[in-house]
Amino acid sequence: MSKTRIEITSENKKLINSLFIQTNLDNTTYIDNNNPYGGGNIQEDIALILGYLKPNELKDCVDESYEYELEEKIVKAHNSLVPNETYEDLLSLIIQFSTKGGLEEGVYECISHKRIWNKL
Repeated sequence: MSKTRIEITSENKKLINSLFIQTNLDNTTYIDNNNPYGGGNIQEDIALILGYLKPNELKDCVDESYEYELEEKIVKAHNSLVPNETYEDLLSLIIQFSTKGGLEEGVYECISHKRIWNKL
């Protein structure tokens, strides 16, 4: 039985508050895997949201790579929030805890196929 864990940190809460949650015509709620924060570049969006960069510090060319240390921080922040490369688990966690007063910092776990979350 596989389990999924997501740790909510103060940085993760900033990212969650900036998610671009959408609804399809059939009222299905989702987070776009390619454009989760509404901007055109996930790494730049995360860097701006978390205050790693200011808008005037963005690279002129999106192909230009970030300094290794900055890129490592951005990837770590993203992977801690989306451990299995899909936003479905995160969205189910957000929805489940929105009726319970919201998410607090800490570790949340669920049985992967059931998506019933518990705070550890």
